[in-house]
Amino acid sequence: MPSNALKIEAALRIFELNLMDHVGYGLQLTHDYSTEKPVNPLKKYLFDVERGPFEAANGYFSGKALLAANLRQFHDPQVLSEAKILMRTVIDRHLQGRPLKSRTVINQIIKNL
Repeated sequence: MPSNALKIEAALRIFELNLMDHVGYGLQLTHDYSTEKPVNPLKKYLFDVERGPFEAANGYFSGKALLAANLRQFHDPQVLSEAKILMRTVIDRHLQGRPLKSRTVINQIIKNL
């Protein structure tokens, strides 16, 4: 993906995380909700939209990506990729199946870069 596209993706993830915070649905990304231990950057996690991450051998999200997302640091393409999946999961859950038109707009912008 071109550098400009990565910058746009990172900006979108930051916008989504900040939006969730401002509307009262901020994500808890720093602690395993089941054990209350800090997220370990070397472990894998699943994510419960209502409660946050919990360690799981078959987890989709690295602790590294969760912690980076919490800090809004998206320099690593793998972190950015995992954050995209996380935010799609969270937003889709809150939209309850309704489509999000901004995805179409962003995809068109990226294609035209």
